Amino acid sequence: MTGVTSINDDPYSNEYCMNVCPNRTVCYAKRYSLIFKNVRSCFKRNGDLMSKAILPVQMLPCFTPGDTIRIHSYGEYRNATHLTNHRNMAKKNDASRFVGWSHRDDLISKARIPDNMQFIFSAKVNEIDALIPDGFDGVYIPVTEEVAEREGIDILCKGQHCLECNRCYSGKPPGVIYAKFKPINVPARLPV
Repeated sequence: MTGVTSINDDPYSNEYCMNVCPNRTVCYAKRYSLIFKNVRSCFKRNGDLMSKAILPVQMLPCFTPGDTIRIHSYGEYRNATHLTNHRNMAKKNDASRFVGWSHRDDLISKARIPDNMQFIFSAKVNEIDALIPDGFDGVYIPVTEEVAEREGIDILCKGQHCLECNRCYSGKPPGVIYAKFKPINVPARLPV
């Protein structure tokens, strides 16, 4: 994620992630968390801190005006408190842009989102008819090459640097984003 600050959570410590997507070979965050194991404890601490209590504003980080902050390259909202802390972070840093990826339409649809924050719904692999839920600005749909070819889908996100494309980070609703699904082999011997 060159040029983008990322705020994350450990999917293996997140009850929602474990219940919704038990398959570690499909979940992007779970796959890469096993490969880059040294980040998991940091992501877990971050998720624990953000989800247990609403933090005082002075405890929330400050970002440089104009920064782009991605929420959840790894992980997911654990609860409404977690989301509230991120909303408060965006309010505190109103000259920065916050873009969150989430499956949690149950939380996002009920929240009052600041103007400098937007959400992209993370659809399941090959869920090509996924709609943009209430409260979201777009839907990100990973698609296998076979399905894209069969259905005539133009894959917009092919693995380039996010800020080169900038569709998700421009501040305009990105709409439907078809992305190339990048399978990865996770060796069975890696511990969870």
